[in-house]
Amino acid sequence: MVTLLCIVLGIVSFLMSMAILIQEPKQGGLSGTFGMGGDQMLGAGNPNAISKFTGILAGTFLVLCLLIGLVDQASQEQTGIKDIPGDSSGLDPSVGAPPDPGGAGAGAGTGSLTPTPVPNEQPGG
Repeated sequence: MVTLLCIVLGIVSFLMSMAILIQEPKQGGLSGTFGMGGDQMLGAGNPNAISKFTGILAGTFLVLCLLIGLVDQASQEQTGIKDIPGDSSGLDPSVGAPPDPGGAGAGAGTGSLTPTPVPNEQPGG
């Protein structure tokens, strides 16, 4: 479900960026921002179809973002995956430590991994 919503969000994002790019500029750049185009500031003009479409896409974008967050949170609660700060594995630390890769006795059960020294090899000898 989250994957489908993310795909729809991507399509809406693309359409919204295209709608923003094809809009006609309403002001003359920074000069309109600082009071030289006063009657058009803060949307005093009549919105055209592209502006309305951009607003609808922006609202859809917001709703999809909130919906993805809620669905993802609900799916995490159902699966029992715990978010632990600093841990990206998704494993529950109360279950136990992973097995020791060095075998029994390597590290004396402390859980620390120590590097094995490698003998110096001389080239050509």
